[in-house]
Amino acid sequence: MWQDSSSPCPRWLLLVTERPVALPSNREGSGCTDHEIRQVNERLIRVVEQARQRAKKLPPGIERDALLKQARQAEITIRWLSSSEF
Repeated sequence: MWQDSSSPCPRWLLLVTERPVALPSNREGSGCTDHEIRQVNERLIRVVEQARQRAKKLPPGIERDALLKQARQAEITIRWLSSSEF
């Protein structure tokens, strides 16, 4: 799996809101520290907030639906990161 040279954290975790990915069953062997997980979680929270704010300003349509989908995907990832399974 491709990894950013500046971080031992796998790319799937850093770009999870940008495209569909298969998530591993647990963090064991992932190379991510708790600090990195918190940073990603904070980034995802910002993604959710920004996507929902932008979606509120748009009329119903494709762009608004895409923003709401992005927010939902980020929320799911936040829950997954904080689950005991990870």
